[in-house]
Amino acid sequence: MFGGGAQGILENYIKCGWIHVVLFAMVGMGKKIGYSKGEILIADGASKLSIEIKREDIIQHGLKVLQLVGSHYICEVCIKSGNSCCQGCEFLKDGLGCQKRNTSCTGWLCGLQKFFLNEIELLDEWENLWEQVPGQWFRRDNTPETIKIKSLLNLEQLDSKVGKLIAEKLELFVKEGGNVGKLEKKLNLDFELRNPENIHPLYRR
Repeated sequence: MFGGGAQGILENYIKCGWIHVVLFAMVGMGKKIGYSKGEILIADGASKLSIEIKREDIIQHGLKVLQLVGSHYICEVCIKSGNSCCQGCEFLKDGLGCQKRNTSCTGWLCGLQKFFLNEIELLDEWENLWEQVPGQWFRRDNTPETIKIKSLLNLEQLDSKVGKLIAEKLELFVKEGGNVGKLEKKLNLDFELRNPENIHPLYRR
């Protein structure tokens, strides 16, 4: 039907809210199919696929994921307690937020967010995604305007219930005299060492 040695058609819908890519992979044809906000590359003689995506779109995808899972609720508690991972950044404006988003800051997670994404079983997927994004530096990036990644995170099953719950626990922790900044550093160190037994009791199941 398609000629050129094609063995079949693979149809896959990638729904990310701000991007909807319809992929028709003609296996074995080595065909490249472009879209307005995404581009699919089919490797010659194989079914290996990669998504070609704009730098700004991968940033927006990351922000969308964090919003859907409720990461912002945790950030709000942290900021109200006098902490912020953006303190001292030249691109941060009071009342307006970040004025120059980049791939590095989008993909980076503090100890609280690492714990949170690990709780909802999203940490490994998140880290695998951003490991594919080149050019990340401290509070800036030189990521190319277009990059190739294997896949995006699935947004369909994400919700903010756990994010709200952890934010409520953090608020109680602060009211009882807890130091969010110290807790964040402790959690971050624990995840760096990959030793879950050392996680603060507040967050143990």
